[in-house]
Amino acid sequence: MKTLLSITAVTAALTAGAFSLPVLAGDDFSAEEIQQLVNAGIVQPLDSLLQAKPLTGKLLDSELERDDGRWVYEVKWLDDEGRRHETEIDANTGKWLDDDIKKR
Repeated sequence: MKTLLSITAVTAALTAGAFSLPVLAGDDFSAEEIQQLVNAGIVQPLDSLLQAKPLTGKLLDSELERDDGRWVYEVKWLDDEGRRHETEIDANTGKWLDDDIKKR
């Protein structure tokens, strides 16, 4: 079962091949609670992970989930060719776990 922390991208700006990612916490959790996970070293900030492995395209949405004991960012984005991706990234290590490409 997944525990969902919703993080919605306020701005999806692409700068020099990396996303600029200001985020707000969803209704269930405050930004402070999410920041506590970052401060405790449990998760890395999503913007840091995306700087390490930049995506090209337009960010649509992101969520922080607890999935099978692991914190995972689910990132939804459109690539430069207009394909929609749902990418899962380990929120601690930054390792890409899955990249599901949705066809038009």
